[in-house]
Amino acid sequence: MADTDELMEQLSGLTVLEIAGLVKQLEEKWGVSAAAPVAAAAGPAAAGPGGGAAAAPAEEKSTFEVVLTEMGSNKIAVIKEVRATYSARPGMEPARPYAKTGVPNVFLTYPLQTVNAKTGAGGWNAAHFSNTQYNKLSQQYIAARDLSTQRQIAGQIQTLLLNETPIIFGYFYDYLSAWAKNVSGVYPTAIGHLFLNKATKS
Repeated sequence: MADTDELMEQLSGLTVLEIAGLVKQLEEKWGVSAAAPVAAAAGPAAAGPGGGAAAAPAEEKSTFEVVLTEMGSNKIAVIKEVRATYSARPGMEPARPYAKTGVPNVFLTYPLQTVNAKTGAGGWNAAHFSNTQYNKLSQQYIAARDLSTQRQIAGQIQTLLLNETPIIFGYFYDYLSAWAKNVSGVYPTAIGHLFLNKATKS
């Protein structure tokens, strides 16, 4: 008889992708499905309470939602496994944006952290804003591993910036945009973007 404890120890060392491959192999070898089975009554339906028809069997659940709430210290490896698992199992929805989108560190450090030539912090800090509490909160946000902690720290950052107001955009410089004569409804912005959602061509 197989040593189940040893099997469990071996399985616990597999990656998500390897487990997905193993499940697929077992399904093909034994001709079974890993989906939860649903019991079905054979023959005529049994009578329910009071002589009425019995309730229909529960419908098999074919879709499941998996939420990644924690990635540990090695985020890159987790993201790779999630993407690889999605590719290996047709029918799975892609990972949610939180699992594949990096923390916008550059927008937290370069424009607002205290200028430090040695570390490169505050490279875009033209206003020379310097706040020790902000430096600490921004690093805590970057280091946070779960969404709830990030939200809590982000709220503190927003409150601090609203109170301190380190940057005020008083105006935008003059800018020039161009498009064809038969095009109208284009909305240009001061940073060179063109919004075309209301654009039409005659």
